[in-house]
Amino acid sequence: MGAMGGVVRVVLAAVAIIGVAGVAGAVGVDAAWAGEVAASARITAATVFANGAEVTRNARVQLPAGSSTVVFADLPPLPEDTLQVSGEGEQAVRIVSVETRRRYLAEVAEARERELRQQIEVQEDRQRAINDRIGAQRARLDFIRSVTSSQPQAAQTAREGLLRDDPAKWRGAWDAVGEGTAAALTAIQKEEQERRVSDRELNRLRQELARVATGSRLVMDVRVQVVAERATLLRLALRHAVAAASWQPLYDLRLDAEAGKIAIVQQAQVRQQSGEDWNGVTLTLSTTRPAQGVAMPEPQPWLVDFVGPQIALSPNAKGAVLDRWRELPADVGGNLLSVMDADESAPAPAPVAAERVVAEARVAEFTAAYAIDGRQDIPADNESHLFTVAEHAAQVTLLVRTWPAAQPAAYLYAQLTYAGDAPLPGGSATVFRDGVMVGKGSLPQVRPGEEIKLPFGIDDRVRVTYTAEGDLTGKGGSILSGRRREVARVYRIEVENFHARPVEMTVYDRLPVPKNEEIRVRPARDNTPPTRVDDEGHSGVMAWQQSVAPRGKQAIRFGYEVSFPAERTVPGF
Repeated sequence: MGAMGGVVRVVLAAVAIIGVAGVAGAVGVDAAWAGEVAASARITAATVFANGAEVTRNARVQLPAGSSTVVFADLPPLPEDTLQVSGEGEQAVRIVSVETRRRYLAEVAEARERELRQQIEVQEDRQRAINDRIGAQRARLDFIRSVTSSQPQAAQTAREGLLRDDPAKWRGAWDAVGEGTAAALTAIQKEEQERRVSDRELNRLRQELARVATGSRLVMDVRVQVVAERATLLRLALRHAVAAASWQPLYDLRLDAEAGKIAIVQQAQVRQQSGEDWNGVTLTLSTTRPAQGVAMPEPQPWLVDFVGPQIALSPNAKGAVLDRWRELPADVGGNLLSVMDADESAPAPAPVAAERVVAEARVAEFTAAYAIDGRQDIPADNESHLFTVAEHAAQVTLLVRTWPAAQPAAYLYAQLTYAGDAPLPGGSATVFRDGVMVGKGSLPQVRPGEEIKLPFGIDDRVRVTYTAEGDLTGKGGSILSGRRREVARVYRIEVENFHARPVEMTVYDRLPVPKNEEIRVRPARDNTPPTRVDDEGHSGVMAWQQSVAPRGKQAIRFGYEVSFPAERTVPGF
């Protein structure tokens, strides 16, 4: 094969993995092979999955003409079933076979173990010194408190004498007490910060010690047998799987309510504790999930039978096939993201906003990969490393939703159609409204072209009230009719809009869903007609959708009647 335009030609061969236990007894090594060529390979690239990773080691070796064995010595134990070897050179090279050998380095492990134990002792001494300094500052605070307290009586008498004789001295003493307290608290805070740093380092050292504390260290040699037509420089790549690595998606959801726009900032949190630091690697994040396998579970017959007494169900009883009580849809009432109150003051804007570097997206039909810009360092300490993957901007429609029976509050939602090229994996999210963080929660997986509703906390400009009206059938809303107990309940829901614009409002409530034909449920005759019944397939969930004018108010009347045998008990009735 001839070189064209200086392009390095790639020569690949099928790789046969031969595992060899111990040092001697190599399988398939011919005596005619030329001498060994030592190679040093470092990790240059890592593709991280949701659970696991694939790393690439690269090496450059100068090959003589003919047969050679390229030896990568003292590697950590690699999973042979995932090991792949490829190469490229200026001359034709054939990769004939790949052989792996495992062996122990007792003297190296012992030296590293001693080194780790010494480092752990240093950190433990450091922590004892930190604790001593914190204890001294706390003793200082205790002394200041005892001097300034109302007891004992002697201290009180001394303070009264000082104030009577020289008020200026008292003010000076008080200032000294304040300065001393502040200094002690500042010193304690600094020491606690140092202790947290030491805790992380101590944890890392102990994890590494646990791996090498057996008195020996298991290593692997990878021997690659090659044949070169002529002497050439060969670039070899070793690729293999790593189990102790992962990435998970994180999101910032930023709503500009005035402009009706949203920015979805997609981030990735990467961790690894493979035992090897990744220094200066090309980092790629993939949505492929190799840990979940490639085939679905085979369906098996589902055999059902009675257990205990048979319960008769009405064929037309609403919800007769439900296994459990259905709550509201997942995105109603703040269930999609559990919104919490946060600091109401937005951070001061910077004069010039820093540019956010995003990853290069490589979207295929079934998967997406994100190439992180530049070269990255990911130590094997299982600490979090955060990268920005992508940003998605969209116009939104603002909606307000409420389930007043659960909480008489209105929640603001942004409705949009996701127009990205790749699905958004589900992950944790931080929610911002007009520059202010309003809560944290989670975002489910979103697919291209899918319509989603994202919650952005309570809308304080909409007031919702939920009141129970008077009894309809007797004292306590429950009477006995023959041999059946009947319960009737009626509620009034009021929504008041204090915005200067109309509000698209959806109100939710629910009817009880009977699972036994002896329980009968019917809506009250004078209910406000709902817009949707069994909303989004959830039995019993009613939805009233309406536009509430600025400074306007609307009311909904909702009630139901439940009856069941008087000798039976129904929870909640």
